[in-house]
Amino acid sequence: MREFVSRLKRFNITFYLFDKDCKTISHDIRSGALADFGISKSMRFDRIDVSNILDANYQGIPRVLA
Repeated sequence: MREFVSRLKRFNITFYLFDKDCKTISHDIRSGALADFGISKSMRFDRIDVSNILDANYQGIPRVLA
C-alpha cells in the first residue's frame, strides 16, 4: 500500500469511476457523452479494469475487447 501511495504522488494518475452499464460506456466515450466529466472522444486509457464482465455468462471476452 505504501508503494501504491508513493506512485500516486510521483505519477500523473487519474481515476474515472462510473456507475454505468458496461455495455454502453465505450459508445458513450466515443460519442462524447462523457465530455462533461473530462473524457473527450479521443481519450485513450492505459488501463481499464473490467472485473468479472469477462465471464462467458456476462459479456465474454469478445464483447469486452470490442
